[in-house]
Amino acid sequence: NHPMEHGSSMSILDVAGGTGDVAFRFVDAAGCAERSRSSGSDEIKVTVCDINPEMLRVGEKRARDRYGHALLDDTKALSF
Repeated sequence: NHPMEHGSSMSILDVAGGTGDVAFRFVDAAGCAERSRSSGSDEIKVTVCDINPEMLRVGEKRARDRYGHALLDDTKALSF
């Protein structure tokens, strides 16, 4: 069985996440990239927070290279 059933959603918050290595492992373990390619969509939101903006920039580039997209946002704008 797949870790996430079709139509379900996942939110990941990686605090002090640096370049996002741990968040990438969760995304990969859940098979999100594969499901997104096959279905055209996937309900996943990954938030990586870190005090070092350069680490986040590296993580954003790695996410774009690995998954084809990434979004950096202002941590102060988080809804929680």
